[in-house]
Amino acid sequence: MTDDRELLARYVDEGSQDAFALIVDRYLNLVYASALRQVDHELAADVAQTVFINLARKARTLPRHIPLAGWLHRDTRFTAIDLLRTEQRRRAREQEALAMNNLSPDSAADWTTIRPVLDAALDHLPTADRDAVLLRYFEQRSLREVGEALGFSEEAARKRVARGLEKLRDSLARKGVHTTAAALSIALTANGSPMAPVGMASLILPAALAAGAQTAAGGLLAAKITESILMTKLQFSTVSVIIAAALTTGFLQHQSAATLRAENAALRATIAEKARQEAENATRTAAVATSQPAGLTPDQLSELLRLRSQVGQLRSELKGAQASRPGSAARPVAPEAVAAPDPVAAQPFTVELTARVPAGQSLITGGWTTSPGMRTFIWVNPSGVAQAKAADGSVNSGQALLSSVIFEVPEKALTQLGLDQLTSAGAQSAVQGLLGAANGKSLLEALSNTEGVNILSKPRVQTSDGVAASISIGESSSNPGEPASGHTIEFTPHVAADGSGVDLAMKAVIRTAKAKPGDR
Repeated sequence: MTDDRELLARYVDEGSQDAFALIVDRYLNLVYASALRQVDHELAADVAQTVFINLARKARTLPRHIPLAGWLHRDTRFTAIDLLRTEQRRRAREQEALAMNNLSPDSAADWTTIRPVLDAALDHLPTADRDAVLLRYFEQRSLREVGEALGFSEEAARKRVARGLEKLRDSLARKGVHTTAAALSIALTANGSPMAPVGMASLILPAALAAGAQTAAGGLLAAKITESILMTKLQFSTVSVIIAAALTTGFLQHQSAATLRAENAALRATIAEKARQEAENATRTAAVATSQPAGLTPDQLSELLRLRSQVGQLRSELKGAQASRPGSAARPVAPEAVAAPDPVAAQPFTVELTARVPAGQSLITGGWTTSPGMRTFIWVNPSGVAQAKAADGSVNSGQALLSSVIFEVPEKALTQLGLDQLTSAGAQSAVQGLLGAANGKSLLEALSNTEGVNILSKPRVQTSDGVAASISIGESSSNPGEPASGHTIEFTPHVAADGSGVDLAMKAVIRTAKAKPGDR
């Protein structure tokens, strides 16, 4: 994983928007969760956007050694306080007083009473203790990763986290919230880092980058003006001309940026509206499963898969909207992408994608109606070994082990398994989703316990970085001239140099056998 200092340096020195986007992606959940503990859902999004705008503006003046988690947490707290002062001061105080009055000294940790005062208590911790607690419980990092971020050993990080947790418990006790260190640890682990709404990053990033660019340009202009003031009066006329030219250039650049923002406003509005609707629908989702697999409940897993699939759909809509803008070449839509499959004829169902799969995660795609009432999916778990230098100085190519499962699910069980949003209307699939290690394991366990699920095959293949590998399983047709039924999958992995993930190019064809007329 690329170090925060390196990403911040790339943004400051090179103006790398990709580097800043990685910072937003890495810390959005921490900032949003911290804001959500202090304000409601609507204001939490405003707080998160303001915090990252502040980071973009102040990036050039931040010490390179400062842990970003601590800085972002403090800025989130101050930003939330500023908003609450104008519209929620009395309500926040009443809620906090009510929660503290209802909490008995001997009661266990209750998140509803901890939440209103948690960030104030965190703010009173020493910097090193606060950073350790934030990294451990709010970023869900291991003790080894906490030690690496703070420059400690794993054992020292463990002690630092324990000491910070105990000081946090004492600080909460002074605010009337009494609990044990163990109960507080459980409460922070369970509630410390809720997921930010889908689509929020796509709204925050453009505004933050624009603010950072304007700050950089403004700083340069201010430096030129200051330098000019120190010149002699004999140079006053020349200085006036230079300042006027600089102001004119800055104005034109601002106008150009405003034009670009206006052109993309409709696209951002569409994404924001979809994200808002999805967030509202998520709160109304009813529980549909009785089993409780490890990691997440089936209802939570369903919601996670549905939200992640929406990312792919929104990206497709964004590309389509961009293609329709003046000057963009129109792309013809393949008939097979929208035509419903004929269950009588032999059908090739296809998917072609390139996706970044972080280490430990897996990818799921497909969702075709391969037979009446049944949907077929492909699950892939790529595990990669980073490139390494041999003793003679040569570089060994990275290796990738690709484990996959092709399975068929009854349509009535899609919601129970969390796959109802990962479905394709035609023979060519464009949907995909990413699963964490625990959620991927939960899905595979749920497949084996769900009635009507058919595991078609579990192919595995190992290959080198950048080398295509193919898996083909099927049966030849009894009728001459007909293609064989079965499936063919071609993988081309590109393992990240640091082992942080695999860029996976995948082409898959699932070919069903030709159905007899009586089988319809």
